[in-house]
Amino acid sequence: MAFDTNHLIDLPPISVKLSFTMRSGGQYEGTGFCVEHQGRIWLVTCRHNVEDREYDFTGANDLISMSLGGGSVLAFDATRSVVAISVDGFVPDCAAIELRPGEWGDTPRFSTATAMWTKNVKLPDTINVQAPPPSTQAAKLQPTGWVLFQGFPGGAMTPTTLRGVRVVPLPWRIRSWMPTFLPACVEGFSGGPVLDMTDETMTLLGITTHRFPAQFQVNVDEGRRAEVQIEASIAAPLAPLLWALERAPPGVSVIPVRSAQVGAGSANPRPAAP
Repeated sequence: MAFDTNHLIDLPPISVKLSFTMRSGGQYEGTGFCVEHQGRIWLVTCRHNVEDREYDFTGANDLISMSLGGGSVLAFDATRSVVAISVDGFVPDCAAIELRPGEWGDTPRFSTATAMWTKNVKLPDTINVQAPPPSTQAAKLQPTGWVLFQGFPGGAMTPTTLRGVRVVPLPWRIRSWMPTFLPACVEGFSGGPVLDMTDETMTLLGITTHRFPAQFQVNVDEGRRAEVQIEASIAAPLAPLLWALERAPPGVSVIPVRSAQVGAGSANPRPAAP
């Protein structure tokens, strides 16, 4: 399926490339981003960049070391906070690692107390979706929201930023509080930031995790309906992780969160009008 979101965006780096070594000896690369929350700096990334598995996370820390953008190397001792959340017993694919003074270097970081204003932005009201064969027509689809997401696909040294649309029904295996969006991320985006975008503001929404099969129906020619099969991006919302950081002790921890507390909204408040 193709759609005309004009989704490649020129945006300065808001994420950082990570290189890490697991206790198993495995060496990998990934994406993360820094947030400043209540006076402390945290590196936020996917849990599979911290725990040496893809699913069924336990909240363990399997890292020996991690470097940020080829600069600071983080060593993991018993006092460095490495935080996971457990939502009704389910550990989502997100993690936060405490950064100590000087470790973030020149890595960009978000303040969760503010939002970013945008200027001269007009997001489209609809996008065109190419219907599957035998139809040759495109259907118009109205997004329920817009996002920006950034990462380092294919081992790239500079990040790529994509604009996405939130239009996809939730796949069965995804919790209802996890945002989904198009286009599907590729390897290298997981762990990067997802920003909720309007004509006026950009605010932190979540952490890119995986891509999963999804489907939805569109109107096509002669009044017919067609089901479109596609892969969608899945994000873990940032808000419950920030809530957990306010309560995390030193060392490795898993902070329980009730699903009723978890929303798929932005992690920071909308700013007052200027």
